[in-house]
Amino acid sequence: GRLIKSTEDARHILGLSSGGTDYAQGLTIIMDDVHGNLPLTPTKQDLAFGHEQNGKIHELNMLAWLGAYSHYYYQYYLSMHRKKGNLRTVVMDQVKDVRKNATREIRFSLLHGNFNTFIGLQFRQNIKYDKIRSPMGKTELRPGQDTLVRLQRPAPPEPTAPKRGRASVYPPNGLAMRMESAPSQQQQPPRTNAYQQHPTAAYPQHGHYSMAHQPVQPPLTHATYPPPGAIPPQQQQQQQQQQQQ
Repeated sequence: GRLIKSTEDARHILGLSSGGTDYAQGLTIIMDDVHGNLPLTPTKQDLAFGHEQNGKIHELNMLAWLGAYSHYYYQYYLSMHRKKGNLRTVVMDQVKDVRKNATREIRFSLLHGNFNTFIGLQFRQNIKYDKIRSPMGKTELRPGQDTLVRLQRPAPPEPTAPKRGRASVYPPNGLAMRMESAPSQQQQPPRTNAYQQHPTAAYPQHGHYSMAHQPVQPPLTHATYPPPGAIPPQQQQQQQQQQQQ
């Protein structure tokens, strides 16, 4: 066919975001007027919607639907590769194949070719922004044998070894079990103080015994209890009082 019109940056007229680098990763939109329904100028170098009845509505509808398909196509592959830089790298990897296919003879047309097709699109009109969009939902990409450039889904990341440290493991019964890693060589053993190494007994009054951890003290030089067989002082006083009576 014959090229009628070409626009370097069509994001604004298609109702797409024109700020930043959105839709700038090699996206090219080709509209083929197979049946010749678009009005042309006498020189066939531009579109002339003003030459037909309700031509302005025809132009707005055409641009709105082009923007709807372009938006979904770009967002589909952007969500697949997650980042614009990744998408650009994948597109640039296809340059060699594009140059190779440009030299071969193409024996199919855009009308009769079997290209990639999205199945299950559900377009809705956004009245607030006056745009037509399809949510990123349950759609199926049916590959076509005549599609020369294919953007493959990236391989899943390789699993990495878990980091050493505390981790929580949840068994089937819902009880949490905490696991700790083995101590490293730099960790020091727990310190033991004098209270743990040298516990001593304290003997309070009235004959009650209790064990308490006290600092290390020098050995006692005198006896804290009377010798075996000695009579306690209280009992001695009672015996003396009885003898006096």
